[in-house]
Amino acid sequence: MLFKKVEELKAYVSKDKFNPNQLIQEYINGFDVGCSLLCKSGEILACTMQKASMLNNNPFRPWLGIQFLYNEELFNIVENLMRSLNWNGVAHIDLKFDKKSNTFKVIEINPRFWGSLEGSMIAGVNFPYLYCLASLDEKFDTPDYEKLEYFNLKGLGKKIKINKRLLFNWKYMNNYTQLRYVVKNPIPVVIKYTVFFKTIVRSRFS
Repeated sequence: MLFKKVEELKAYVSKDKFNPNQLIQEYINGFDVGCSLLCKSGEILACTMQKASMLNNNPFRPWLGIQFLYNEELFNIVENLMRSLNWNGVAHIDLKFDKKSNTFKVIEINPRFWGSLEGSMIAGVNFPYLYCLASLDEKFDTPDYEKLEYFNLKGLGKKIKINKRLLFNWKYMNNYTQLRYVVKNPIPVVIKYTVFFKTIVRSRFS
């Protein structure tokens, strides 16, 4: 929820709608970026950066399409952050480019694998495999990645609605979407949507 004036926030709180578990943050006018990392003792061993190319209808849900990119300033910010935390393992950092201050600001750190993990793999960085190597103290060069555009299944569905010829472009769907992993192993997707629909049904009938 976005409040554009202090009076709007005060009115919301005064009506007892404010949950003490909620947080109030300053709104940053800009665009979101994400940085996926594998670190060891604060050193970045692997990294991909991305921004949204297709948003979800719900702004708080994961992006449907991402564009991989590289930005030196962004890398320096997350590198300093990981060093200060002496971070070990994977992390996905959500940041926002602040148009007012003309810099990137850290929003949160998620200490887990991320929803666009398969996109990182398609771009050229296999984080789970590299995590295993790092855990075994195996050395490897920092991998580079392609600055390609990637879509999950929902994003692919939206693209097909716009351009139905994509249905016959298997090369594109295999190289730039989640579909290749679903074809190889559909079980995780089946479980995900089964849990999703069960949650919806329970919420409606509880």
